[in-house]
Amino acid sequence: MDKDTSTGPDRSVRRAILDAVAAGQADTEALLATLVRHPSVLGAETGCLDAMAAAYAGLGLTPWRVPV
Repeated sequence: MDKDTSTGPDRSVRRAILDAVAAGQADTEALLATLVRHPSVLGAETGCLDAMAAAYAGLGLTPWRVPV
């Protein structure tokens, strides 16, 4: 249900956001499925980090790993 509030986005902006999220749902679910296939516990994060770096690169972004 759309809620009309004076402090939130107008209905057309809200609808555009919801439509954009819906359009990306399948890709988002596919990425999540890829990520959960990789171990990501302390000391075994490399596979998951590599998958996320590939996802970022696929979006035209440059992944940057920060050592901790």
